[in-house]
Amino acid sequence: GELKVQPEIISEYLDKEANIMTRSGCLCVHSWFNKRKIDIGVTRISLYFYNTAEEIDIFLNTFDEFMNKIKY
Repeated sequence: GELKVQPEIISEYLDKEANIMTRSGCLCVHSWFNKRKIDIGVTRISLYFYNTAEEIDIFLNTFDEFMNKIKY
């Protein structure tokens, strides 16, 4: 089946567990989501040249931890 987790829950977990800032929801493009009948939105991370390999590892590990907790 399809797993649906509210994007805000993912963002909150990443923030509380590892101080990772994200954006969640429909990200100012509600019409794009509505046209595709997506009612849950997304969680978005933004990586840029100033992010270190360590920070990326922290994100990946924290996200993996979250997915394991919800038994994906």
